[in-house]
Amino acid sequence: MSRAPRLAATLAVCTLGCVLLAGMTHAALFAYAHGERPPLFALQNLSGGLWFTLGLLGPVSLHEAAHLVSYRHYGVRWSGPYAIPLPLFITGTAGAFIRLESPYPSRESMIVSGAAGPLAGFLGVLPAAWFGLKWSLPISALISGTRLKRFGMPHLMSWWAHGSVVLHPLGAGAWIACLLCFVNLLPCEHFDGGTILHGLHAKTARVVSVLMLGLSFFLAAYSLTWGLVLAVQVLVLIFAGWQQHPTHNEELPTGIWTVPALALLALWATWATI
Repeated sequence: MSRAPRLAATLAVCTLGCVLLAGMTHAALFAYAHGERPPLFALQNLSGGLWFTLGLLGPVSLHEAAHLVSYRHYGVRWSGPYAIPLPLFITGTAGAFIRLESPYPSRESMIVSGAAGPLAGFLGVLPAAWFGLKWSLPISALISGTRLKRFGMPHLMSWWAHGSVVLHPLGAGAWIACLLCFVNLLPCEHFDGGTILHGLHAKTARVVSVLMLGLSFFLAAYSLTWGLVLAVQVLVLIFAGWQQHPTHNEELPTGIWTVPALALLALWATWATI
């Protein structure tokens, strides 16, 4: 096995372990809400950890697979995907990234490839969010002290929750998958949202990326999560530079506008206060 596939496989295994451990923590909290006190490594927490892993890594895997299919279709060379493990963190992962080894051949390829991942991941989130919320534990606002949707509940899950809940591990995984989809669709350089916008109009995308960087800097003063988003933006710019223009600057077919419209809908549905 060459170096790149070996690294991708190692990161995937590490990420799976981190996500499973994070899921067992969420399962323990869910059991605690039911008045139970199981040890972290109890069998029931392992079962809950697997549900969490399905709710999170299921959509993330669909996201990356859709990117790879679109890259293959348009002849874009790539390596990865490289999963990003986050040990001892509530998510267990920060998602994954794919390293492109050739430029996009056309504006259409940028739009379709950029949108394919988030849209596929969003479709994967829908059943996980639905069943996860259905199995969650409703609680009164007096007991919870706040409504969960104020703590980063994406619009999609807020519409379905009908009040405050303690999330089932499957729902917790879907919640994090929603947040990853939302962040991915922000109009930043090399993010999927930035790639879509770059395919639509490269000069506008560059300006919006700079403005988004400034907005992230401002919001980072009020939110640790936005601080992490800002750190990712800066690291991407340092190591990947500005996004390359497509090889051909062709006229876009009229029907292509459906793709960014669907991506914008997914951005709105997964929008959350972070």
